[in-house]
Amino acid sequence: QIEAPLGAFFGLRPTKLWVSYASLLLSWSNNQASCYFPMPFWKSAVVQIENRGQSNVTVNATIDYKTGSAMLYPQQDCGYLFAHYHREDPRVEGRDYTYLDISNCSGQVVGHVVDRWNTCCEENERTYFDGSGTPGIEGDGYEDDQGMGWGLTWGPPPLTLPIFGAPTGQVGSGGLYRFLVPDRYCFSEGIKHGHQTYGPHSPLGDEGHYKVGTEESVTFWYG
Repeated sequence: QIEAPLGAFFGLRPTKLWVSYASLLLSWSNNQASCYFPMPFWKSAVVQIENRGQSNVTVNATIDYKTGSAMLYPQQDCGYLFAHYHREDPRVEGRDYTYLDISNCSGQVVGHVVDRWNTCCEENERTYFDGSGTPGIEGDGYEDDQGMGWGLTWGPPPLTLPIFGAPTGQVGSGGLYRFLVPDRYCFSEGIKHGHQTYGPHSPLGDEGHYKVGTEESVTFWYG
């Protein structure tokens, strides 16, 4: 259910690992990362970290869990936690970048962490529910999704709140997170969750102002 690069999972920008943040569900500080997403299971669970690099690394980890007698997650009423990793390098102008695009299932999206390079903040977030051809949610500029305006730049210090923030945000690029726990992005048949992608030919009237850029994300959902 969960497969993603460790840094992307925690929303870390490789060139700015000294920047810390503490949100409701994820945090990073002094080379220590924490995850507080509930991960219900009913038979067994396996947590693995795979080193795909060329050098040996040392990882220390602590996992907190409760036994069945203490669980508050009846199987008939709950879903598993999923984490979907996606990366486009480069992105495709005119085609929505999708955090998550799934069908033939039900569940709830509860958030995403993103890192962006050479991107702009004029891209509207758009979410389509249950096969609809019209977005049920559409924003007005990418930074709106982070509760910000006129770009992702904030501070110093950067904006890091419990459910949204942009720890390394700079104009329309950088690292950010948004947790949708109170917003109920629920779906019965499927969901397409993402945003517009601008480039050198868009939008009309502003041609040549923007680059396509690169983006990667991890989206968290229960289903």
